[in-house]
Amino acid sequence: DGALVINLKGLKHLEYDESTKLLSYGGPVMISEAANFMWKKCQRTLPHGRCPDVGMTGVAASGFGTLSRASGTVLDNIESVRVALANGSIVDADAKQNSELFWGVRGAASSLGVVLDFKIKTYEPPSQRVTNYTIEFNSSYKPTQQDNVDALIGTQEWALSKDNNDLVSIRFGIKTKSELKGFFYGGGAEAKTVLGSLMKNLPPTMVLKTDENDFWTSEDITTPGLFKETLTPRRYFYIASVTLPRSTPLDNVTAWELFSNTAYVPKLPDASASGFVDIWGGEYAKGVESDASAWKHDDNLHLVRWDMRSSAFNVSFADSSMTTMRDGFYKFVDAYKASGGVPGGFTTYRDE
Repeated sequence: DGALVINLKGLKHLEYDESTKLLSYGGPVMISEAANFMWKKCQRTLPHGRCPDVGMTGVAASGFGTLSRASGTVLDNIESVRVALANGSIVDADAKQNSELFWGVRGAASSLGVVLDFKIKTYEPPSQRVTNYTIEFNSSYKPTQQDNVDALIGTQEWALSKDNNDLVSIRFGIKTKSELKGFFYGGGAEAKTVLGSLMKNLPPTMVLKTDENDFWTSEDITTPGLFKETLTPRRYFYIASVTLPRSTPLDNVTAWELFSNTAYVPKLPDASASGFVDIWGGEYAKGVESDASAWKHDDNLHLVRWDMRSSAFNVSFADSSMTTMRDGFYKFVDAYKASGGVPGGFTTYRDE
């Protein structure tokens, strides 16, 4: 089909510039390798995704993760690139030189060239203490579908309110007994106040459990396998996803459609399905301009993902199962469009 696959193993590198606070990387550098390199070298962190063995080069096409609500995606933090073009030339690009290439690489790099090097911002930890939390329905309570819808809408209302705090990460698990998992960069009384404001928007049958840790321990909790740089067991999988803008939040009808076509559909015969809503919107997201890069992601409110996985690396699933899963998810997407919403795409969750 005319596609080209290039082995970048020989281009792997990690270098930190103390004067600029930028990390230079390229080739098959995993998220876990970059995070460990920065922490062990100078106890700094960087924007990254939440699967430790995903490549930092690929995730730079978008990259929503632990720091994204407060500091932007991986893409938002790329300061410059070095690219090999089809004519054989190697050029550097940033906001001042070869700016059109820099614009395009951030979101559409595979269509323009081979990126040999990325330079990305790094940060001091937002807080040395982190409160990891789980919010779930009481174990003795069996929630209705409306209870789950109320929990999602309540979470959204908090994210849109004055109580929203961008130092809170929220991953809302789409289940028949939904749960919220995440962390707050902070601890003690401050964490109690911030998470308490979130709880006020949720059904009274939900309970909060917290555990305070140091920053680096929390990194391994939120990105399991980060410390050991482990590889995720291989599986057949398929992902469907959309982003939803702040201009058209979910309402009871569209949230109901989301649950009806994901958590409440019959189980697939040859794969397991699961998904989540990453709460995105905040002050940083409000400031992203629509034409800042080739990936339009200004003022996103949610990242909604639904996926399916096989039981083992050598067991596939039928095309019909994938079609069933995808068709169900897009019934929700169509309902959202019918409500006036304009969903966006997430470039690293490719749905082709």
